[in-house]
Amino acid sequence: MFHHSYFKSHNTRIFGNCIYFYNLTKQRVVPEFIVSLNRLVKKFGHKEIELNFENAGYVYAYPITTIVGIMHYFKTEYGINFIIKTGSSFLNQLGIIQQYSVKDGVFDSLNKIWIYNNSDEANIITLKIIKNIRRHLPCAVGVLDTCEWALYEVMDNVIQHSGAKNGFVMASISSKNKILNICVFDYGVGIYNSLLRSFAYKPKNDADAISLAIKEGVTSGSGQGYGLSGLTKIINKNGGGLTIISGKGGLRYDRIKQEVFNFEDIILFNKNNPSTTVNFYLKTDNETSIEDTIGKHYANIELESLENVNEEIVFVIKDQALGTATRSEAEKIRNEIINIHRSTNRFVVIDFWGVAIISSSFADELIAKMIFELGYIQFQYIFKIRNTNSSISSIINMAIEKRGKRND
Repeated sequence: MFHHSYFKSHNTRIFGNCIYFYNLTKQRVVPEFIVSLNRLVKKFGHKEIELNFENAGYVYAYPITTIVGIMHYFKTEYGINFIIKTGSSFLNQLGIIQQYSVKDGVFDSLNKIWIYNNSDEANIITLKIIKNIRRHLPCAVGVLDTCEWALYEVMDNVIQHSGAKNGFVMASISSKNKILNICVFDYGVGIYNSLLRSFAYKPKNDADAISLAIKEGVTSGSGQGYGLSGLTKIINKNGGGLTIISGKGGLRYDRIKQEVFNFEDIILFNKNNPSTTVNFYLKTDNETSIEDTIGKHYANIELESLENVNEEIVFVIKDQALGTATRSEAEKIRNEIINIHRSTNRFVVIDFWGVAIISSSFADELIAKMIFELGYIQFQYIFKIRNTNSSISSIINMAIEKRGKRND
């Protein structure tokens, strides 16, 4: 058993009623934030607190998702009004004060903190996140399916086991490093208290409870016990990483080692609701399989809904694209249809039904570039273009011809 101290470095400071953040990449930020909040709220009685992120630098899904969840708790339980100062548009759009919900109708779900309060909302947010990942970069076979399964399982655990009214989630991707990172947080009863409810397990402490939770079949009684155990198997197969922090216990898991530890001097913002954070990342270029990890067949209902009677996947541009004018949108569509093929191993029809015109750059980025990257024979084996009018056909042919001359 390892013992960790949270307070070896300082990433925040207090001045008046303001908390200044200097790092949003280290897990020590969380207990420092809790100490600061408890001091300002419970000792000095502040009802309005300013959070200054102007010098925070880069932002990771963890710890910012956990920080926002803690803010929500203090706002709900103590009526605290938070004011934020940021130094970037990224932080402004993150949802620090007002989290995103399924009612907002927001399309781009990445790099945003979402709040949900039931399994249906968890499912909708999961689909939104996977849809946007699919559009942002091509992933190796099985990565998106395993990610979708794991994300929903972890989010649904909040509803089924934590006793919390809300869960919080954020997903981000790094195209450069080919990493997909997801963090889920709740301020519920914690894994230890959840397992005690079942009477089947008697964990000694929070760390022991986490060790039990990642074993297959271990559940508090309201589930099948596949969630965290399945996630660890996915991480092991993919080569990614997993961190779980619940109460005073923690776990770091990857293909090489598993480390379980207790935090000796961690500050809990509520003893009855010690909270749980699950933070994991997957390598988008490493093949992963649901069958090889959790032994279950995974049916992607969303993608299956695109199938026609010939078992082709029909991608209707008019329904799926946000316009047909920009190169950036064409790139996202190209990523999406490549990922769809890899996920389904089916023939994909690129259907231009209902589209009157496309730009030359759109045609070049979506069709011409893909033909020259895959090769014409391979392109024809995977994709088929249908329902183009004469104008669109001419624009596509011209784009292919021009790209061919550039590649000569």
